[in-house]
Amino acid sequence: MDLVVFIIAMAALGLLITLGNERNRAAIERVNQTAQEWAMQDLRLKRGTAEKAIEIRDTTHWLQSAASKALGTSIKLSAPEFLSDPDALLCFEAETGSRFAFSSDSPRELQRNLRRKKKNALDGASVNPLAVKLKKRTNIIPMNILNAGILFDLELPIAWKQITGQHLSSEQLWLYIFPEGNG
Repeated sequence: MDLVVFIIAMAALGLLITLGNERNRAAIERVNQTAQEWAMQDLRLKRGTAEKAIEIRDTTHWLQSAASKALGTSIKLSAPEFLSDPDALLCFEAETGSRFAFSSDSPRELQRNLRRKKKNALDGASVNPLAVKLKKRTNIIPMNILNAGILFDLELPIAWKQITGQHLSSEQLWLYIFPEGNG
């Protein structure tokens, strides 16, 4: 009888610890999100009137530079190709052969779109690597003013319009890296 009570007590203790850990994880996630928002707003204030002087001469170089900053390593990208449904820029990395897809759609938004277009997702013949379910080996990196440059949110709509001819209202891009032979 004592063993049963002990097991029940330990299970209850484990449950309480798990619930506490989950609550702490959620609180830490909220604090992290708040800190990121504060840092981005602080950078916006510090850069002042730089918006008026923005000029992007080579969009491929701009995209390559922003991605290099976000990744923390130098990369060499091919010229971007615009793909639609969902809108994305597809490039190839020269050294590794990996495919890089840049999109304003977050992984969560891509999943929602896949659920709506389940027939297309099952097709698998799409040229757009973001039109099918992302594989576990896909590396996903958000690009914003914190990791891709202090003027990134101002330069992004200009560069996107130059590359695609379309308006983009996002201040962030998502970089999806598909390893060579994976997509």
